[in-house]
Amino acid sequence: ASRDRPATLQEIGAERAYVAAIDRMTGREDRALLEAGRSDGLRRALPEVSRTDRADLTLTYVEAKRDLADEQTKGQYDRALRTARAERTEARAEEKSVQGARDRTRDRDDGHEL
Repeated sequence: ASRDRPATLQEIGAERAYVAAIDRMTGREDRALLEAGRSDGLRRALPEVSRTDRADLTLTYVEAKRDLADEQTKGQYDRALRTARAERTEARAEEKSVQGARDRTRDRDDGHEL
């Protein structure tokens, strides 16, 4: 994913397979969301997957799309990468906040006031 060194043929093959798998499970509208870095493009295809995991998958998808793009179109993925990274950060922060609230509730329920 977006490195300074050239990708190996094995890495390129893995990225192509990843993109193809995501493309097979999503429709045109959802793919357009993914290509814009929006993780809700995976909501229909992967409803059981957490928001954080969808955000991670989306970032990987956009990075792979950028890596596989020709030089003229690589730049179109820059905004999508920023969007995907921001969504991942937001999802992780939300997950951490929810987990912290659960921990505090469990501690109180166990009689261990913080």
